[in-house]
Amino acid sequence: MEGGSLMVWLAVGYGGRTSLVFLNGRQKHRDYIQVLNSEFLPYGSDLGGEEWKFQQDGASLHTATGVKNWFLTNNVDVLPWPAKSPDLNIVENIWAMLVRRVYADVRQFDSLTQLREALNDSWDNFCQTEVQSLYNSLPNRIFEVIKANGKNIPY
Repeated sequence: MEGGSLMVWLAVGYGGRTSLVFLNGRQKHRDYIQVLNSEFLPYGSDLGGEEWKFQQDGASLHTATGVKNWFLTNNVDVLPWPAKSPDLNIVENIWAMLVRRVYADVRQFDSLTQLREALNDSWDNFCQTEVQSLYNSLPNRIFEVIKANGKNIPY
């Protein structure tokens, strides 16, 4: 595949997950708010239960003033989170699993359309029990991160 890339967004919770959302180009905070409005807010309690909290990394797009105001306006409780914390971020683990499946056997793609289809197929076949297992593993991973003085832990 020559050139091109895909930006993909998703959300997961113990009780469910969103579809993959394919985004065009570099995102601005207004784009992120639009995704949160359409793809996340209507399903928050379905994904995480009645007293759910939203976790995202500390990327500048996620911490823009407009996004912070959107969370306040919509009464979304956001966990404070550093920009890079892959060991404790379920979505980072999900992405790693998804990428391994999409590129299994060193698979290559001739177009972004093929890559998008492969991502959707893999996501459609992703089991919610795998997501739940990641959530269930958090107490042990938190312990391991503390033991490692905040450094990355082996998977």
